[in-house]
Amino acid sequence: MSNKHPLRAEFEAYILRDRGPAYLVRNDPADDGEHDYEDTHVQEAWEAWQAARESHSKLESEREHWERQAKLWHDQANEYLSWCAQGRSVPSYQSRVHPWMLACFGESIATDVDERNHRFVEEALELAQASGCTRSEAHQLVNYVFDRPIGEITQEVGGVMLTLAALCNAREVNLASAADVELARVWTKIEKIRAKQAAKPKHSPLPGPTFESPSP
Repeated sequence: MSNKHPLRAEFEAYILRDRGPAYLVRNDPADDGEHDYEDTHVQEAWEAWQAARESHSKLESEREHWERQAKLWHDQANEYLSWCAQGRSVPSYQSRVHPWMLACFGESIATDVDERNHRFVEEALELAQASGCTRSEAHQLVNYVFDRPIGEITQEVGGVMLTLAALCNAREVNLASAADVELARVWTKIEKIRAKQAAKPKHSPLPGPTFESPSP
């Protein structure tokens, strides 16, 4: 019996206990392929076994993801309760982001306007992409915006917040909760984010190496 496939030994041990070695005859024992048991019922059971284990692995991954999310929400709630118990108002989200920026990047990068522009555009594009915006549509909008007069920063910030809230409503996403969860998450990823920052191309708006892609 071959143990090359990670599930093979587990499956064959079950068949040995339930049916016996006669049911484990393989068409080609040297080939650890997918369709190789002579008995059709055993072959069908092998395929079902793999599918069930794959489904189980996906569910386990999802469970671990939501357990991590729940811990982040729990920690955030405890922080808020601590502030309330001390008679303090909950600091604004903006004021809570700044200490993380300083801890992760230091003052010079945290306040570098070009870097902040580039990372904001990157995240905005990733959100639009995740919500269904195409490369072609994004390029059209870039051309449209840069062919127009430059706006006023405070008004444009208001427009960003307004349209982001509207998108979250359309996608049924809790904006405040998503923001709090992300801030709690990145506090646990400081070393990884610093390493990515150190590896980014010099004098480039891009956060990493690029790969050839089709023209829009």
